[in-house]
Amino acid sequence: MNDSSVKFSDDLRWNSGKMAVQLSAVFSGKEILCLVSEEALADLSRGHIGSGDQALSAFRQHAEKIHGVAEALIRAGRFEQDGSVIVRTGDVGG
Repeated sequence: MNDSSVKFSDDLRWNSGKMAVQLSAVFSGKEILCLVSEEALADLSRGHIGSGDQALSAFRQHAEKIHGVAEALIRAGRFEQDGSVIVRTGDVGG
């Protein structure tokens, strides 16, 4: 049976090189790296993100919306060249 749902991991981490919260998703049996930009998190929080801990906290506070946006990007095939998906400010209404 082909599972067409998108499942997100609970394993979050701050990727300081990309200035984004990183998590993984599984869609159609394939693991996909998802990144949520610091700017998108700041827009969702309506404030400044000054540290990785603040970014992770903002992600947790807005996880439902972020998962919805990331799922829409995955289903639309909006992948980066490396196969990842990046949730940016414009994706969250910022």
